[in-house]
Amino acid sequence: MKSEAELQRELGYYRTIFKNSGDALLILKNREFVDCNYAALKMLGYENKKYFLDSKPEDLSPPLQPDGRDSHIKAQEIMDLAVKNGSYRFVWTHRRADG
Repeated sequence: MKSEAELQRELGYYRTIFKNSGDALLILKNREFVDCNYAALKMLGYENKKYFLDSKPEDLSPPLQPDGRDSHIKAQEIMDLAVKNGSYRFVWTHRRADG
């Protein structure tokens, strides 16, 4: 069993990776954004994390995805898969904050 100090050290390591990743990382809980890194803010055109966290996943999507599917319906299916499997990796077309 790991000590509290070891767990805190590991947590700090993962927080650093999350924060400094060049890939946009978004964390959702109950289908709402709870965190994101700087790369996500930059990619999506948000100047401030608070404004991003006040948005909803559907605010970041055009009406249709490139495959012609309704973004809202497809997002629900993907989120259901993520909940079922614990995670789910996918490609998505987003809409930046400025439209």
